Amino acid sequence: MTTLFAEITKKIKDAVLITAVTPSHPEAKLRELIAPLWDNYIREKQINLNFQPRDERQLANGRADTVFNRLILEYKKPGVIKPDNVKNRQLIAQVQGYIEDLAKEERWKKERLLGVAFDGNYFLFIRKVGRWIEEEPIPVSVESVERFLLTLEKLTTKAALVPDNLIRDFAVGAGSLNYIASNAIKSFYFALTENVDSKTKVFFEQWSLQFAEVHGSIENKKFDAETLFKSYGFKKDEQKEFDLLAFFFALVIVTK
Repeated sequence: MTTLFAEITKKIKDAVLITAVTPSHPEAKLRELIAPLWDNYIREKQINLNFQPRDERQLANGRADTVFNRLILEYKKPGVIKPDNVKNRQLIAQVQGYIEDLAKEERWKKERLLGVAFDGNYFLFIRKVGRWIEEEPIPVSVESVERFLLTLEKLTTKAALVPDNLIRDFAVGAGSLNYIASNAIKSFYFALTENVDSKTKVFFEQWSLQFAEVHGSIENKKFDAETLFKSYGFKKDEQKEFDLLAFFFALVIVTK
């Protein structure tokens, strides 16, 4: 494993040399060269086969370069991150804002998220544990690359339990390997909305109350209806008076 981290570290340093002579948008060039290293690590480790990083993630107060579930990675031109955080205040504030925006949007606790600024020379880790904690920048080395990737591995699993994430991760069509699962979810949904027994009804009502306490009322939240209906094959008449909470309950139960 140490050999793998050493190889990745060398490739990062090579990427920095190329980026240094890139005349325009060097931070984009750095991401172009570095992103495949993270992606290959995720794929080889089989951390989450359904996982897809989200590049250029639009948030309330800006656009994060890449979001790996609970880890926000912000690329910068080599040399932007200084060894002393006194000179990194603007960058730190930018990443803190992304953490707050993503926590609010995905309904994570801010303490469960991590922001990392990266310029090829340094990693700058930013988190909130009661108060904001900004570590001093850590030079890129085998040890710091290992730390980043092991942290990435940990924070890439377990997406936020919100409708759009589940619809995205389990959106399947008739030709999908998950076709059986989609049929089970749909069947459970119809059983729940058309002919549910009293015991299941009580369980569903209890779950609904607990879910609302943690995540808020789902009825007031937007979701991608077109993707949902298309992915699960809901007919026009089945889309009328669609019960999102019941569908979400079926999705959670079947895929849990």
